[in-house]
Amino acid sequence: MTTFKQMAYCCTLFLCLLLTACSSPEDKMEKHYLKALEYIEQEENKAAILELRNALQIDENHAAARYQLGILYLKARDPQNALHHLIRAADLDHDNLDASLKAAELYLISRQNEQVRPLVQRILTKDPDHKEGLALLANLELIEGNFEEALTALQRIGEDVNTSDKLLNIKGRIYAASKDFLEAEKAFEKAITAGENNFYNYSTMLAFYHSRKENDKAETILSKLAEKFPDNPQTHLLLAGFHRGKGDMASVEKDLLKVIETAPENARYRLMLADFYMDEGSLAEAVEILTQTRAEIGENADISAALAKLYFEQKEFDASQKLLDEVLAENQNHGEANLLKARFLLKEQNQHEAIEILENLNSDYPKWAEPYFYLGLARMSIGQIALAQFSVATAIEHNGKESKYHALLGHLLFLSGDFQQAKKHAAIALRLNSSNLRAAITLGRAMMGAKEFAEAVTLFEKINAQGDNIEVLGYLATALLSSGDQARGITLLEKILQLNPGNSRAVLLLMQLQYRDNLAGAEEFIRTQIEKAPSSSGLHLLLGKILERQDQLDAALASYDKAIELNPGNLSAYTASGKILVQLNREDEAKEKYRAIIAQNPQWMQGYMGMASLSESEGKVEEAMQYYRQALEIQPDFAPAANNLAWLIASRPDGDTGEALGLALLAKQQLPDDPFIADTLGWIHYLRGSFTLAIPQFELALSEQPGHPTISYHLALALKGNKQSKKAAEIVTKILENHSSFAEREEAKALLAELELMQQE
Repeated sequence: MTTFKQMAYCCTLFLCLLLTACSSPEDKMEKHYLKALEYIEQEENKAAILELRNALQIDENHAAARYQLGILYLKARDPQNALHHLIRAADLDHDNLDASLKAAELYLISRQNEQVRPLVQRILTKDPDHKEGLALLANLELIEGNFEEALTALQRIGEDVNTSDKLLNIKGRIYAASKDFLEAEKAFEKAITAGENNFYNYSTMLAFYHSRKENDKAETILSKLAEKFPDNPQTHLLLAGFHRGKGDMASVEKDLLKVIETAPENARYRLMLADFYMDEGSLAEAVEILTQTRAEIGENADISAALAKLYFEQKEFDASQKLLDEVLAENQNHGEANLLKARFLLKEQNQHEAIEILENLNSDYPKWAEPYFYLGLARMSIGQIALAQFSVATAIEHNGKESKYHALLGHLLFLSGDFQQAKKHAAIALRLNSSNLRAAITLGRAMMGAKEFAEAVTLFEKINAQGDNIEVLGYLATALLSSGDQARGITLLEKILQLNPGNSRAVLLLMQLQYRDNLAGAEEFIRTQIEKAPSSSGLHLLLGKILERQDQLDAALASYDKAIELNPGNLSAYTASGKILVQLNREDEAKEKYRAIIAQNPQWMQGYMGMASLSESEGKVEEAMQYYRQALEIQPDFAPAANNLAWLIASRPDGDTGEALGLALLAKQQLPDDPFIADTLGWIHYLRGSFTLAIPQFELALSEQPGHPTISYHLALALKGNKQSKKAAEIVTKILENHSSFAEREEAKALLAELELMQQE
């Protein structure tokens, strides 16, 4: 039998269930909201955010819940979500002036000025004397350059303008912007007096002194900061910036270590120290700090990506790849990790995939300079010189203080024949980093391109004063010879051969200067150098040419084959070998040999190049072009194939000179000093009517191959096109006098007659 107590309990339970079931959505929403307020009181903000979001799921137009959620997101340093909820709160409740104020402040921070003014006007319409609203209006007017209006807004606040450190700070910035520096300094000093414990007052005055280049006063403020705020990491960051400006790198290191000491859990500060070590070339120290950071604060994608980058710089590619894979597995969109992935692809000659990643990074991080730089490198490596220039120029637009950006742009401009602009950017690169050797060399080469030989000699002598460098010595010798100082040029070339007996460029120049009409002497000279440097492909090529001129075709062919064996990328050896095989009626034998080896090894580059050379010698242009294209499929940046294919395309009546130009620029990038590549590039510019671009390429080629009849003929044509007929006639006359036999001799004679007629007119 059921007792009265049991019946009473059941009724009570039923009533509770009934009341719960009948509870309205408004009641549920209010319950979540009130619970959130309890959590806020207890400073349990995560739990409060959850309750407020539950409340807003029931009633998305609950203004108070929106406001409280916006405030919590502000405390959580999530400005995007904070702005969203504060704007909604302000729109739902126009009487909540604090919501409008905080939303306007967030808009102002993010430079969305057009969104700020309506909110400020709403506040001041409700309360014309709203102090924070007027201060915000003053800041807005200051940012937009309305200095009088900014001061007027401050004056509306009243006497507080002269006692509030915040308002005095704004007043000082207004005076500074309007160039009333005396009043600005007074206002900043009063702000510090009124708010001596406010770090921002000191940092603003420090920025003011920096802008005025008043370094002594800036140092005084820094001393006060260090004394008053020793535990604030920003103090030591400001000190680091000051010491960096003075070039005191030892103090910069100490400052950054102090930053980490004051905020040991902040990974960003440790990254700053690692970046400092990298900039100073102390890669081991950078690795140590990042490794230590991973051990002390645990896994961090940014730290791991930075360490992977360091391993890459040290050529520890396996370690770098392992860390990179870990980061991308955790976050496939990590910016630094994807940039490093692109660099790996560039290392593997996979330019097209690298370009795709880099273009995505440019889209996702449009103001990040580094991906633009590597995009420039990628485009340069496939011959897209104009696009590469644009990419690197964009990197400079976002960070003009990086030496390597200016150095690369200078190199690209040099490749394009724009020597004046090349000089400009190479000089900037050197000003930013005086030890940038590539920039210095580009500057010197651009000087030579601009025919400033004396200046180039001075620069290369200065560079080489730091220690003999074979490359620099070679350019110095060329500059000396070009300036007419043959004696010093020869002495320097001989020095180069003492240091590097296999330097074929020095051998060629000496041979042309000292054995021009003495083939036997030239042969003996080259053989002597080969004994000293038997593995020099270039020397075997030169020997082959001398033997060929003495009609020793079998011996010449052996020399060319040896040159190819030693360097499969030797551009001229393939062509020379093919021509001799045709002369010896052995082209079928050679082709059969190449085909058999290609069948066994489809990736055998020499086979395709040999077949192309033989086809070209037989006049089978289409067949030769196909073989060159197959070689480029194996290695897209293979300069000999790109150059020869460019020449054949440009030589056809219906040839695509745009495609030819891209191939020639690709070859030029890989072998910038090769005279025959320069000749090809110059010829394509000539065919396109770009005479001012063609001329420097031919001149560069002739600096490496002085007096070469074909290249000289090409230069004369370009000079004629550029309306320099007198100079063109002098060049043609000289080559006709010095060379009784060369392929273009009849065309050169006709050109000379035309030039003489032009001068008579």
